[in-house]
Amino acid sequence: MFSVVFSRKTIKLIILFILLGGTFLMGETPDENKNTSCDIDFSGRRVISLNQRFIISENELPQVILDALKGDTNAAFKVMLHFNAGMSDSINGFKWRIIGAENGHHETQNSLVNVLLNFSDDDDSETRGIFWLYELAKIGYEGIEDDLQDYNYTPETVQPPDDSLFPDNYVLLSETELAECKTGALRGNRKAAQLLGKYYSEIKVDDELSEYWYRIGAQNGSPECQYILGQIMIAREDEFDQIRGRFWLDRAIKNGNMIQN
Repeated sequence: MFSVVFSRKTIKLIILFILLGGTFLMGETPDENKNTSCDIDFSGRRVISLNQRFIISENELPQVILDALKGDTNAAFKVMLHFNAGMSDSINGFKWRIIGAENGHHETQNSLVNVLLNFSDDDDSETRGIFWLYELAKIGYEGIEDDLQDYNYTPETVQPPDDSLFPDNYVLLSETELAECKTGALRGNRKAAQLLGKYYSEIKVDDELSEYWYRIGAQNGSPECQYILGQIMIAREDEFDQIRGRFWLDRAIKNGNMIQN
């Protein structure tokens, strides 16, 4: 016989892996009448597959998606769970994590934090994860104390950097300036994100990168980025993009950008 001692973080990662893999830790006895694909014991609790519990029917899914794109917080959370169920579509699951976080659903934001901090290898993902962690900490969200401790969280070290650190004009940036702008934007600075959006739109032309940074700025709360991103999205032929574009235009108006189309 032997025993294995897991650290707090290891246990957390195991549970997150189960969540991402399509199972949900339940403190209840499963309903024998429900068609579940997994029925095992884990640390004295029942683990029940998400496959049946969270999958949305084909008839209902289009409307739930539309509601989520329009900004409904609970709808985005449901769509995220739907695509994550049983690892049926983990890429779409991550996409809807981001949309749910943008919509302001705190549980989805926390889920996004966990993925960015625990399941991504690059520094940019960790920086962005700490941004969303900061957003949750600002509202006093419970259950993130371990993350705050693990990442040496203090408001002084994780709050967005000051605007004065970034250029006031849109010129060719050195590698150092570009890296500083990217880190600043990922940490939540609105000016840095808007600068990068325009930089990749007008100087180092890359439409994909330009939209990416405008979206980061929109998430950071920049009315200017929200407006520009909205205009980019409603100009497309895709109906879903147009609906999401209207969401961002409405958000821009609410946040102080009075330009209306």
